[in-house]
Amino acid sequence: MITGTVIGSEIVVANFHGASARVREAMKTSVGVAAAIVRRRARDHYLNGAALHVRSGNLGRSVVIDGPQVSGNEITATVGTNSVYGKFWERGFSGEVKVRGHIRKVKTRDTTGIVKIRALKTRTNIKWGTTSEGVGFVKAHKYQLNVQPRPFLAPALADSREAVRLTILQGLTRAFAGGR
Repeated sequence: MITGTVIGSEIVVANFHGASARVREAMKTSVGVAAAIVRRRARDHYLNGAALHVRSGNLGRSVVIDGPQVSGNEITATVGTNSVYGKFWERGFSGEVKVRGHIRKVKTRDTTGIVKIRALKTRTNIKWGTTSEGVGFVKAHKYQLNVQPRPFLAPALADSREAVRLTILQGLTRAFAGGR
């Protein structure tokens, strides 16, 4: 059996108690920085042509970070989108889409339909004629839509895995070095 004695053990114990708080704060900061790395990769690479092209920029602006949050011994940060169609592009879609009846602009022709000429108390005269210029009436309908996934968040995380690992390792190193 080998026995060891630590001289100045009160100082060592105090340093370990102080290290716990330093490590927690360093990890919280590192997880936040790592999430920003993933978000930047998703916005700058995958939403600028690698997976999807920029149309309005709304999807790129909707990629946000939630956290870092501390819960017990876990520190988490979530990178995601609050856009309605972000999930649609990330995971793809296969199913039936319902379209409500609406009016749409038609550039090439006048639209004809049933037109009221005059409304009397007893009857309404109607005829087939031009309802408006450049407007089309679309009936409510359904159609089948199959869209292949074009992920931008999952590959950004996969590409950033090494940078995330190094960021967290550097945070731990700084914490154990006493914040230097």
